[in-house]
Amino acid sequence: MGSQHMFDLSTHDSRDPNPWLAMYLDSSIPINDHTKLALMRDNSSRSVMYLLPLVRFWSKIMIFLYPCLQILPP
Repeated sequence: MGSQHMFDLSTHDSRDPNPWLAMYLDSSIPINDHTKLALMRDNSSRSVMYLLPLVRFWSKIMIFLYPCLQILPP
């Protein structure tokens, strides 16, 4: 799926709106269009959708366990 197709207003489906398209079209924050396109493309990638939740979960577990493991060995 190309980035031009991803953020094309003609592909908008009101039954299943694309939040990344809405953020891309929002002009309330002054940001370069090329930078905004790169940011939205990265945020809507498959790795962010599937790997990031796993990495976040593992990080939270390690943040909890690391201090506990430091206490155990004298």
